[in-house]
Amino acid sequence: MNPTAIENETATDTTDTTDTTDTTDAATKTAIDALLARLPKCDQPGRESRFTGPPAAIVDEVVGAALAGGRDTFTALAARVVDAAGRGADGDFRPGYALRMVALGIARGDDDAARRAFCAALAARAGAAAAPAGARAFLIGELEACGGAESVAPLARLIDDVELGDPALAALVAIGEPSIAALRAARGGASGARLLSIEHALAALERLERD
Repeated sequence: MNPTAIENETATDTTDTTDTTDTTDAATKTAIDALLARLPKCDQPGRESRFTGPPAAIVDEVVGAALAGGRDTFTALAARVVDAAGRGADGDFRPGYALRMVALGIARGDDDAARRAFCAALAARAGAAAAPAGARAFLIGELEACGGAESVAPLARLIDDVELGDPALAALVAIGEPSIAALRAARGGASGARLLSIEHALAALERLERD
């Protein structure tokens, strides 16, 4: 997918909290299966392991294939995650493994349009109230790795969530100064432990702002 197409994809609101159904088309599902097949499926000493990771050439191939698929691929990968460990419905760790590879690859790269498209797909799934809470927490963690100003609004909406508030705050702190206004706004309606967490997050970011 070319940068212009990705730019157009991110021009719309990406914070739909009603997105709970996997509507991936057959071609995209086939492409995702092929992408995941390039990753180690289990730990086989002397052969492959998720802990040592695949060779760099395969990492580049998987990340490149995901980027070429654009928003549809990012959305389909996010939809396969069902728990906080990034596993799929069958216990396969590769959906989350692939997402982490893409998140780190995008964070290190200079294609901001691709990064924003990736973050938009993850934010939409993380904001889907009917999605598994563990999966939403995992996706928020990926936004912590590569999110930017575009991810602040959807993350800020999760601050009051009992299960997701802490990971959302961690992601907002990682994003940095673009999060300050949203955290100050959230502080006004917070109390107790959540207010304390927001205050700590704000203190960290306001020190950066002063520096």
